[in-house]
Amino acid sequence: MSSASPRSNVFPNCWIDRPEWGAEMYPEESGFAGVGGRGVGLPQWTSGHVDSPYLYPISGGQIFAHQQQVLYHVDLLTGWVLESQAETTLRLNRHSAEAIINSASGVSKRLTPWLAMPELEQYPPDSQVFYQLPELLDHVAMLRGKNLEEILFFAGYSDPEAGYKQWKATADAVHAAYAARFVEYKRLNGDAPPNSPDVELAMLEFTLPREGQPFTLDIESPDVTPSNSLLSELMVIVEGLGDYQMVAPGRPHTFEYLVNVECSVNIAGLFGRAYAWDFTGEGEWVLLDAVHQDTQYQFYTPDHSMRTQYVIPYTTSRQFIDPVEGTFQLKLVHGTLTTPTSKFTTKYDLVQVIPRRVGIPTICCAGEDVAQSDMNYDESDDPDDLAAFADAWAEGRHKADVDLSGDVDAADFQRFLNAYATGD
Repeated sequence: MSSASPRSNVFPNCWIDRPEWGAEMYPEESGFAGVGGRGVGLPQWTSGHVDSPYLYPISGGQIFAHQQQVLYHVDLLTGWVLESQAETTLRLNRHSAEAIINSASGVSKRLTPWLAMPELEQYPPDSQVFYQLPELLDHVAMLRGKNLEEILFFAGYSDPEAGYKQWKATADAVHAAYAARFVEYKRLNGDAPPNSPDVELAMLEFTLPREGQPFTLDIESPDVTPSNSLLSELMVIVEGLGDYQMVAPGRPHTFEYLVNVECSVNIAGLFGRAYAWDFTGEGEWVLLDAVHQDTQYQFYTPDHSMRTQYVIPYTTSRQFIDPVEGTFQLKLVHGTLTTPTSKFTTKYDLVQVIPRRVGIPTICCAGEDVAQSDMNYDESDDPDDLAAFADAWAEGRHKADVDLSGDVDAADFQRFLNAYATGD
Protein backbone atom coordinates (compact mmCIF):
# COMPACT_ATOMS: atom_id res chain seq x y z
CA MET A 1 0.00 0.00 0.00
CA SER A 2 1.61 3.22 -1.15
CA SER A 3 2.14 6.00 1.36
CA ALA A 4 2.10 8.65 -1.38
CA SER A 5 -1.68 8.79 -1.58
CA PRO A 6 -3.66 9.94 1.46
CA ARG A 7 -6.49 7.66 0.29
CA SER A 8 -4.39 4.62 -0.49
CA ASN A 9 -6.63 2.48 1.69
CA VAL A 10 -9.50 2.82 -0.84
CA PHE A 11 -9.73 0.26 -3.60
CA PRO A 12 -8.95 2.13 -6.86
CA ASN A 13 -11.69 0.40 -8.86
CA CYS A 14 -15.17 -0.87 -8.15
CA TRP A 15 -18.00 -2.75 -9.76
CA ILE A 16 -21.23 -0.85 -10.35
CA ASP A 17 -24.25 -3.09 -10.98
CA ARG A 18 -27.17 -0.99 -12.21
CA PRO A 19 -29.77 -2.14 -14.73
CA GLU A 20 -29.44 0.92 -16.94
CA TRP A 21 -25.65 0.61 -17.11
CA GLY A 22 -25.13 -3.13 -17.00
CA ALA A 23 -22.26 -4.51 -14.93
CA GLU A 24 -19.06 -2.67 -15.82
CA MET A 25 -15.93 -1.59 -14.02
CA TYR A 26 -15.56 2.12 -13.35
CA PRO A 27 -12.40 3.74 -11.99
CA GLU A 28 -12.88 5.77 -8.85
CA GLU A 29 -11.79 8.94 -10.64
CA SER A 30 -14.80 8.69 -12.96
CA GLY A 31 -17.08 9.89 -10.20
CA PHE A 32 -19.22 6.78 -10.15
CA ALA A 33 -17.75 5.37 -6.93
CA GLY A 34 -20.32 5.56 -4.16
CA VAL A 35 -23.20 6.82 -6.30
CA GLY A 36 -26.76 6.44 -5.00
CA GLY A 37 -28.41 3.35 -6.41
CA ARG A 38 -26.24 0.96 -4.43
CA GLY A 39 -23.97 -1.11 -6.57
CA VAL A 40 -23.29 -4.69 -5.55
CA GLY A 41 -19.58 -3.87 -5.36
CA LEU A 42 -19.18 -0.33 -4.12
CA PRO A 43 -15.65 0.61 -2.97
CA GLN A 44 -14.78 -0.89 0.37
CA TRP A 45 -12.96 1.41 2.77
CA THR A 46 -10.51 -0.64 4.79
CA SER A 47 -7.86 0.53 7.20
CA GLY A 48 -5.49 -1.86 8.92
CA HIS A 49 -7.59 -4.73 10.24
CA VAL A 50 -10.96 -3.03 9.74
CA ASP A 51 -13.31 -3.98 6.88
CA SER A 52 -16.43 -1.89 6.31
CA PRO A 53 -18.63 -3.33 3.55
CA TYR A 54 -21.91 -1.71 2.52
CA LEU A 55 -24.67 -4.10 3.58
CA TYR A 56 -27.45 -2.07 1.98
CA PRO A 57 -30.78 -3.32 0.56
CA ILE A 58 -30.85 -4.68 -2.95
CA SER A 59 -32.99 -2.63 -5.32
CA GLY A 60 -35.85 -4.07 -7.33
CA GLY A 61 -33.81 -3.93 -10.50
CA GLN A 62 -31.06 -6.10 -9.00
CA ILE A 63 -33.21 -8.66 -7.23
CA PHE A 64 -33.78 -10.81 -10.32
CA ALA A 65 -30.06 -11.44 -10.76
CA HIS A 66 -29.64 -12.74 -7.21
CA GLN A 67 -32.97 -14.18 -6.08
CA GLN A 68 -33.06 -17.94 -5.55
CA GLN A 69 -35.18 -20.63 -3.95
CA VAL A 70 -35.30 -20.92 -0.17
CA LEU A 71 -32.83 -23.74 0.45
CA TYR A 72 -34.38 -24.84 3.72
CA HIS A 73 -37.98 -25.39 2.65
CA VAL A 74 -39.90 -27.42 0.09
CA ASP A 75 -43.63 -26.82 -0.33
CA LEU A 76 -45.28 -30.22 -0.70
CA LEU A 77 -47.81 -28.83 -3.21
CA THR A 78 -45.84 -26.35 -5.30
CA GLY A 79 -42.23 -27.38 -4.76
CA TRP A 80 -39.50 -24.91 -3.87
CA VAL A 81 -40.41 -21.49 -2.51
CA LEU A 82 -38.77 -18.37 -3.97
CA GLU A 83 -37.00 -15.93 -1.67
CA SER A 84 -38.58 -12.58 -0.94
CA GLN A 85 -36.54 -9.47 -1.74
CA ALA A 86 -35.80 -9.03 1.98
CA GLU A 87 -34.61 -12.65 2.27
CA THR A 88 -32.31 -12.27 -0.74
CA THR A 89 -30.80 -9.09 0.70
CA LEU A 90 -30.21 -10.73 4.08
CA ARG A 91 -28.62 -13.82 2.51
CA LEU A 92 -26.21 -11.83 0.32
CA ASN A 93 -25.27 -9.50 3.15
CA ARG A 94 -24.70 -12.46 5.45
CA HIS A 95 -22.39 -13.96 2.83
CA SER A 96 -20.47 -10.67 2.59
CA ALA A 97 -20.00 -10.49 6.36
CA GLU A 98 -18.96 -14.13 6.69
CA ALA A 99 -16.57 -13.87 3.73
CA ILE A 100 -14.64 -11.12 5.51
CA ILE A 101 -14.67 -12.93 8.86
CA ASN A 102 -13.53 -16.22 7.32
CA SER A 103 -10.83 -14.73 5.07
CA ALA A 104 -8.57 -13.42 7.80
CA SER A 105 -5.90 -16.09 7.12
CA GLY A 106 -4.78 -16.03 10.71
CA VAL A 107 -4.87 -12.22 10.96
CA SER A 108 -7.42 -10.74 13.34
CA LYS A 109 -9.99 -8.93 11.20
CA ARG A 110 -12.53 -6.50 12.58
CA LEU A 111 -15.78 -6.31 10.65
CA THR A 112 -17.48 -2.90 10.94
CA PRO A 113 -20.20 -2.87 8.26
CA TRP A 114 -22.39 -0.07 7.00
CA LEU A 115 -26.16 -0.49 7.39
CA ALA A 116 -28.87 1.82 6.11
CA MET A 117 -31.29 3.32 8.60
CA PRO A 118 -35.00 2.55 8.16
CA GLU A 119 -37.37 4.36 5.86
CA LEU A 120 -40.11 6.32 7.66
CA GLU A 121 -43.59 6.10 6.21
CA GLN A 122 -44.51 9.70 6.98
CA TYR A 123 -41.50 11.18 5.17
CA PRO A 124 -40.42 10.83 1.54
CA PRO A 125 -36.87 9.38 1.51
CA ASP A 126 -33.90 11.40 0.28
CA SER A 127 -32.24 8.17 -0.88
CA GLN A 128 -33.27 4.75 -2.13
CA VAL A 129 -31.02 2.67 0.11
CA PHE A 130 -33.17 2.53 3.24
CA TYR A 131 -34.39 -0.66 4.88
CA GLN A 132 -37.88 -1.22 6.10
CA LEU A 133 -37.84 -1.60 9.90
CA PRO A 134 -38.26 -5.42 9.88
CA GLU A 135 -35.32 -5.73 7.45
CA LEU A 136 -33.10 -3.56 9.64
CA LEU A 137 -33.94 -5.65 12.70
CA ASP A 138 -33.15 -8.88 10.83
CA HIS A 139 -29.77 -7.48 9.76
CA VAL A 140 -28.82 -6.27 13.24
CA ALA A 141 -29.85 -9.66 14.69
CA MET A 142 -27.78 -11.45 12.05
CA LEU A 143 -24.74 -9.29 12.84
CA ARG A 144 -25.20 -9.79 16.57
CA GLY A 145 -24.62 -13.47 15.88
CA LYS A 146 -21.22 -12.49 14.43
CA ASN A 147 -20.20 -10.84 17.75
CA LEU A 148 -19.46 -7.45 16.17
CA GLU A 149 -17.95 -4.60 18.13
CA GLU A 150 -19.40 -1.81 15.99
CA ILE A 151 -21.91 -1.05 13.21
CA LEU A 152 -21.95 2.09 11.06
CA PHE A 153 -25.32 3.52 10.02
CA PHE A 154 -26.17 5.64 7.00
CA ALA A 155 -28.81 8.34 7.52
CA GLY A 156 -30.28 9.98 4.44
CA TYR A 157 -32.89 12.43 5.70
CA SER A 158 -32.01 16.12 5.51
CA ASP A 159 -35.10 17.17 7.48
CA PRO A 160 -34.12 17.47 11.20
CA GLU A 161 -37.39 16.03 12.51
CA ALA A 162 -37.24 13.09 10.12
CA GLY A 163 -33.58 12.56 10.93
CA TYR A 164 -34.31 12.40 14.68
CA LYS A 165 -37.10 9.87 14.19
CA GLN A 166 -34.89 7.79 11.91
CA TRP A 167 -32.12 7.72 14.50
CA LYS A 168 -34.64 6.85 17.23
CA ALA A 169 -36.07 3.98 15.18
CA THR A 170 -32.55 2.68 14.52
CA ALA A 171 -31.61 2.84 18.22
CA ASP A 172 -34.80 1.01 19.15
CA ALA A 173 -34.00 -1.76 16.67
CA VAL A 174 -30.47 -2.18 18.00
CA HIS A 175 -31.70 -2.31 21.61
CA ALA A 176 -34.33 -4.90 20.67
CA ALA A 177 -31.83 -7.11 18.84
CA TYR A 178 -29.56 -7.16 21.89
CA ALA A 179 -32.30 -7.32 24.56
CA ALA A 180 -32.54 -11.07 25.15
CA ARG A 181 -29.84 -12.80 27.22
CA PHE A 182 -29.40 -16.52 27.82
CA VAL A 183 -29.70 -17.58 31.44
CA GLU A 184 -29.63 -21.36 31.30
CA TYR A 185 -29.99 -24.38 29.06
CA LYS A 186 -31.05 -27.97 29.78
CA ARG A 187 -30.73 -31.12 27.69
CA LEU A 188 -34.20 -32.52 28.37
CA ASN A 189 -33.54 -35.61 26.28
CA GLY A 190 -30.12 -36.68 25.04
CA ASP A 191 -26.58 -36.14 26.24
CA ALA A 192 -23.39 -34.35 25.28
CA PRO A 193 -21.47 -36.36 22.65
CA PRO A 194 -18.16 -37.89 23.74
CA ASN A 195 -15.24 -35.44 23.92
CA SER A 196 -17.54 -32.44 23.62
CA PRO A 197 -16.06 -29.11 24.76
CA ASP A 198 -17.38 -27.46 27.88
CA VAL A 199 -20.66 -25.80 27.05
CA GLU A 200 -20.85 -22.04 27.09
CA LEU A 201 -24.01 -20.05 26.48
CA ALA A 202 -22.00 -18.18 23.83
CA MET A 203 -22.29 -21.36 21.75
CA LEU A 204 -25.94 -20.46 21.21
CA GLU A 205 -25.37 -16.73 20.89
CA PHE A 206 -22.65 -16.61 18.21
CA THR A 207 -22.13 -18.51 14.95
CA LEU A 208 -18.36 -17.99 14.80
CA PRO A 209 -15.97 -20.95 15.04
CA ARG A 210 -13.37 -20.94 17.78
CA GLU A 211 -9.76 -21.79 16.95
CA GLY A 212 -10.91 -23.18 13.64
CA GLN A 213 -13.40 -25.59 15.22
CA PRO A 214 -17.21 -25.43 15.24
CA PHE A 215 -18.50 -23.65 18.32
CA THR A 216 -21.88 -25.32 18.74
CA LEU A 217 -23.99 -26.80 21.53
CA ASP A 218 -24.38 -30.48 20.66
CA ILE A 219 -26.91 -33.10 21.76
CA GLU A 220 -26.65 -36.81 21.03
CA SER A 221 -29.97 -38.63 21.07
CA PRO A 222 -30.26 -41.45 23.64
CA ASP A 223 -30.19 -45.13 22.78
CA VAL A 224 -33.45 -46.48 21.40
CA THR A 225 -35.53 -48.53 23.85
CA PRO A 226 -39.10 -49.85 23.56
CA SER A 227 -40.32 -46.82 25.53
CA ASN A 228 -37.94 -44.19 24.18
CA SER A 229 -38.32 -42.79 20.67
CA LEU A 230 -35.22 -41.37 19.04
CA LEU A 231 -35.43 -37.71 20.11
CA SER A 232 -33.20 -34.86 21.18
CA GLU A 233 -34.70 -32.03 23.24
CA LEU A 234 -33.07 -28.78 24.31
CA MET A 235 -34.64 -26.15 26.57
CA VAL A 236 -33.19 -22.65 26.81
CA ILE A 237 -34.21 -19.93 29.25
CA VAL A 238 -33.96 -16.30 28.16
CA GLU A 239 -34.29 -13.07 30.12
CA GLY A 240 -34.47 -9.44 29.05
CA LEU A 241 -37.85 -9.43 27.29
CA GLY A 242 -39.81 -7.95 30.19
CA ASP A 243 -39.81 -4.47 28.61
CA TYR A 244 -41.04 -5.85 25.29
CA GLN A 245 -44.59 -6.96 26.04
CA MET A 246 -48.08 -6.03 24.94
CA VAL A 247 -48.75 -2.46 26.04
CA ALA A 248 -51.96 -0.88 27.33
CA PRO A 249 -55.11 -1.13 25.17
CA GLY A 250 -55.39 1.68 22.66
CA ARG A 251 -51.66 2.21 22.36
CA PRO A 252 -50.44 2.12 18.72
CA HIS A 253 -47.45 -0.17 19.18
CA THR A 254 -46.63 -3.44 20.87
CA PHE A 255 -44.25 -6.35 20.30
CA GLU A 256 -44.16 -9.76 18.74
CA TYR A 257 -41.28 -12.21 19.23
CA LEU A 258 -39.03 -13.68 16.54
CA VAL A 259 -37.25 -16.94 17.34
CA ASN A 260 -34.25 -17.57 15.05
CA VAL A 261 -32.66 -21.02 15.00
CA GLU A 262 -29.62 -22.25 13.06
CA CYS A 263 -28.71 -25.90 13.50
CA SER A 264 -27.64 -29.06 11.72
CA VAL A 265 -27.97 -32.83 12.16
CA ASN A 266 -25.70 -35.63 11.02
CA ILE A 267 -28.24 -37.96 9.35
CA ALA A 268 -31.16 -37.57 6.95
CA GLY A 269 -34.81 -38.25 7.72
CA LEU A 270 -35.29 -36.00 10.76
CA PHE A 271 -37.90 -33.39 11.67
CA GLY A 272 -37.63 -30.31 13.88
CA ARG A 273 -40.10 -28.35 16.00
CA ALA A 274 -40.06 -25.49 18.48
CA TYR A 275 -42.25 -24.91 21.54
CA ALA A 276 -42.68 -21.99 23.93
CA TRP A 277 -43.92 -22.31 27.51
CA ASP A 278 -47.27 -20.64 28.10
CA PHE A 279 -47.34 -19.28 31.67
CA THR A 280 -51.10 -18.77 31.87
CA GLY A 281 -52.99 -21.14 34.16
CA GLU A 282 -50.94 -24.18 35.10
CA GLY A 283 -48.67 -23.62 32.11
CA GLU A 284 -48.13 -25.74 29.00
CA TRP A 285 -45.93 -26.06 25.92
CA VAL A 286 -47.29 -24.45 22.74
CA LEU A 287 -46.09 -25.53 19.29
CA LEU A 288 -44.78 -22.54 17.29
CA ASP A 289 -45.35 -21.67 13.64
CA ALA A 290 -42.29 -21.15 11.44
CA VAL A 291 -42.23 -18.58 8.65
CA HIS A 292 -41.87 -21.12 5.83
CA GLN A 293 -42.18 -24.53 7.46
CA ASP A 294 -45.48 -24.24 9.36
CA THR A 295 -45.09 -26.15 12.65
CA GLN A 296 -42.54 -28.75 11.52
CA TYR A 297 -39.50 -28.63 9.28
CA GLN A 298 -37.31 -31.21 7.59
CA PHE A 299 -33.72 -31.05 6.37
CA TYR A 300 -33.32 -30.65 2.60
CA THR A 301 -29.77 -29.32 2.23
CA PRO A 302 -26.87 -31.73 1.48
CA ASP A 303 -25.23 -30.93 4.83
CA HIS A 304 -28.52 -31.37 6.77
CA SER A 305 -28.44 -27.78 8.01
CA MET A 306 -31.40 -25.54 8.82
CA ARG A 307 -31.94 -21.81 9.25
CA THR A 308 -35.50 -20.96 10.29
CA GLN A 309 -37.54 -18.29 12.03
CA TYR A 310 -40.65 -18.58 14.18
CA VAL A 311 -43.04 -15.71 14.90
CA ILE A 312 -45.06 -15.32 18.11
CA PRO A 313 -47.68 -12.63 17.35
CA TYR A 314 -48.27 -9.70 19.66
CA THR A 315 -51.75 -10.98 20.56
CA THR A 316 -50.24 -13.90 22.47
CA SER A 317 -46.63 -12.91 23.14
CA ARG A 318 -47.28 -11.69 26.69
CA GLN A 319 -48.43 -15.10 27.93
CA PHE A 320 -44.97 -16.54 27.19
CA ILE A 321 -43.21 -14.27 29.70
CA ASP A 322 -42.94 -15.49 33.29
CA PRO A 323 -44.89 -12.89 35.31
CA VAL A 324 -42.52 -13.32 38.27
CA GLU A 325 -39.07 -13.93 36.77
CA GLY A 326 -39.64 -12.20 33.42
CA THR A 327 -38.08 -15.12 31.55
CA PHE A 328 -38.99 -16.80 28.26
CA GLN A 329 -38.60 -20.59 27.92
CA LEU A 330 -38.06 -22.31 24.58
CA LYS A 331 -37.91 -26.03 23.76
CA LEU A 332 -36.28 -27.29 20.54
CA VAL A 333 -36.98 -30.87 19.42
CA HIS A 334 -35.54 -33.12 16.72
CA GLY A 335 -36.76 -36.63 15.99
CA THR A 336 -36.92 -39.32 13.33
CA LEU A 337 -39.60 -39.48 10.65
CA THR A 338 -39.22 -43.25 10.29
CA THR A 339 -38.34 -46.16 12.56
CA PRO A 340 -34.97 -45.23 14.09
CA THR A 341 -31.95 -47.41 13.44
CA SER A 342 -29.13 -45.33 14.91
CA LYS A 343 -28.55 -42.37 17.16
CA PHE A 344 -28.09 -38.88 15.75
CA THR A 345 -26.43 -35.64 16.85
CA THR A 346 -27.94 -32.15 16.70
CA LYS A 347 -25.60 -29.15 16.57
CA TYR A 348 -27.13 -25.80 17.58
CA ASP A 349 -25.14 -22.91 16.15
CA LEU A 350 -27.49 -20.02 16.92
CA VAL A 351 -30.65 -19.43 18.94
CA GLN A 352 -32.12 -15.93 19.19
CA VAL A 353 -35.29 -14.44 20.64
CA ILE A 354 -35.85 -10.96 19.20
CA PRO A 355 -38.76 -8.62 20.08
CA ARG A 356 -40.10 -6.81 17.02
CA ARG A 357 -42.19 -3.69 17.32
CA VAL A 358 -45.39 -3.77 15.29
CA GLY A 359 -48.40 -1.55 14.73
CA ILE A 360 -51.74 -3.30 14.46
CA PRO A 361 -50.94 -6.57 12.68
CA THR A 362 -53.38 -9.24 11.66
CA ILE A 363 -54.54 -11.17 14.71
CA CYS A 364 -53.49 -14.80 14.63
CA CYS A 365 -52.48 -17.54 16.91
CA ALA A 366 -49.00 -18.27 18.28
CA GLY A 367 -49.09 -21.83 17.05
CA GLU A 368 -50.99 -24.92 18.10
CA ASP A 369 -51.95 -26.24 21.50
CA VAL A 370 -50.46 -29.70 21.79
CA ALA A 371 -51.04 -32.66 24.09
CA GLN A 372 -48.69 -32.24 27.04
CA SER A 373 -48.59 -36.04 27.48
CA ASP A 374 -47.29 -36.68 23.93
CA MET A 375 -43.79 -37.60 25.03
CA ASN A 376 -42.59 -38.98 21.70
CA TYR A 377 -44.12 -36.25 19.47
CA ASP A 378 -46.12 -38.65 17.30
CA GLU A 379 -49.27 -36.51 17.79
CA SER A 380 -51.11 -39.18 19.78
CA ASP A 381 -51.43 -40.33 23.41
CA ASP A 382 -50.70 -44.02 23.80
CA PRO A 383 -48.90 -46.50 26.11
CA ASP A 384 -45.55 -45.56 24.55
CA ASP A 385 -45.93 -42.04 26.01
CA LEU A 386 -46.80 -43.44 29.44
CA ALA A 387 -43.77 -45.75 29.40
CA ALA A 388 -41.46 -42.96 28.20
CA PHE A 389 -42.61 -40.64 30.97
CA ALA A 390 -42.33 -43.36 33.64
CA ASP A 391 -38.74 -44.11 32.61
CA ALA A 392 -37.78 -40.42 32.60
CA TRP A 393 -39.51 -39.80 35.94
CA ALA A 394 -37.85 -42.82 37.60
CA GLU A 395 -34.43 -41.59 36.45
CA GLY A 396 -35.14 -37.98 37.47
CA ARG A 397 -34.45 -36.61 33.96
CA HIS A 398 -35.36 -33.06 33.00
CA LYS A 399 -37.81 -34.46 30.43
CA ALA A 400 -40.12 -35.53 33.29
CA ASP A 401 -40.25 -32.05 34.83
CA VAL A 402 -43.69 -31.48 33.33
CA ASP A 403 -44.53 -28.33 35.30
CA LEU A 404 -41.02 -26.82 34.89
CA SER A 405 -40.66 -26.36 38.62
CA GLY A 406 -37.03 -27.43 38.50
CA ASP A 407 -37.75 -30.66 40.38
CA VAL A 408 -38.96 -34.06 39.21
CA ASP A 409 -41.50 -35.00 41.84
CA ALA A 410 -44.98 -36.38 42.55
CA ALA A 411 -46.61 -33.22 41.18
CA ASP A 412 -45.12 -33.97 37.75
CA PHE A 413 -46.39 -37.55 37.87
CA GLN A 414 -49.91 -36.45 38.81
CA ARG A 415 -50.00 -33.74 36.18
CA PHE A 416 -48.83 -36.13 33.49
CA LEU A 417 -51.49 -38.70 34.46
CA ASN A 418 -54.18 -36.00 34.31
CA ALA A 419 -53.03 -34.90 30.84
CA TYR A 420 -52.76 -38.51 29.66
CA ALA A 421 -56.25 -39.34 30.87
CA THR A 422 -57.83 -36.35 29.11
CA GLY A 423 -55.61 -36.26 26.03
CA ASP A 424 -54.54 -32.65 26.82
